[in-house]
Formats: sequence, C-alpha cells, structure tokens
Amino acid sequence: MQLLWSTAKETDNFGFDVERSPDNHNWKTLGFVPGHGTTNELHEYTLLDETPLAGINYYRLKQLDTDGGFEYSPMVVADVRGGGTQFDIYPNPSATGDLSIRTVSQYEGDAQLEIFDWVGYKVYKENLSLLKGTMVYPVSMKTFPKGTYTARLEMPDGQVFFKKIILQ
Repeated sequence: MQLLWSTAKETDNFGFDVERSPDNHNWKTLGFVPGHGTTNELHEYTLLDETPLAGINYYRLKQLDTDGGFEYSPMVVADVRGGGTQFDIYPNPSATGDLSIRTVSQYEGDAQLEIFDWVGYKVYKENLSLLKGTMVYPVSMKTFPKGTYTARLEMPDGQVFFKKIILQ
C-alpha cells in the first residue's frame, strides 16, 4: 500500500516516522522518511507499506524536529478487505462506554444509527453522513447503565445491520 503525504512548508523538519496500528492503540514504526529542514516549498513524500494488515490499518506520522521535538499527525484509516458494506463497533465489550463505529460503504449519503436497550427501547439515535470507503465515528455511552444493547445501522442504500454492544 502506497502512503502519500505532502507539506506546504517545513521548519526544522528532521523527518517522519510512519507508524501503523491494527487497533488505534498499539503503534509500530514502519519506516523513516527524511524531511527537508526549513523550506517554504511544497514537498511530497511517500512510503510503501509492503505488508499491510488484513482488515483495518491505522496510520499516522510522527514528525520529528531537528531539536528532538515531535508532533503526531491525525490518524487515517485504510481498509484492506474485499468490497461490500461493513459495520463494526469497537472496543466491544467496553468498560468505559467510549465506542467507535466503523462503516465501510460503497455509497455516499445519510445513514441512521440507533441503539436499543435489552427491553427494546431506543436509547440513542444519530444521523451519519457517509462517504464512500471507510469512516469511523465516536459514540459515547458513558452515562448508560452496564448491560447489553443492540445497535441498528441503516445504510444509504437501504441495507440494515445489527450489532450487539456490551457495556461492562
């Protein structure tokens, strides 16, 4: 998988550690790409991930300064799977109530996420604007009682998916 990024200007940029994670928590460095020091010119960078993980790959850059300082880029997601629509919730079970909803869609449009308690009462509803590809949405269930819930996601093309959620 070819990873591409660019900079419009750089100040004391030693370079970039390119990092990958299977779960957005455990990061490993894939490689280092040297920077251009201090410049006001556009520079394009690339690194080849020769062994992407099957499924979800999270990537980020650790931009290193010449003085030893560093800063992380926002995380990006790449899904290395076959086509088709997918819906996942993680971490599940969850001890904190902080969840991530991941969708993989071939369609753009509005989707509707609903969460029901064990009795069947709707306790959460949110409209999501999906783009083609993989998207990750945060959902907080911190104030919900521990127990089992059911998430229902209606995709823009009318497909409906269900997932069980366990709050510990």
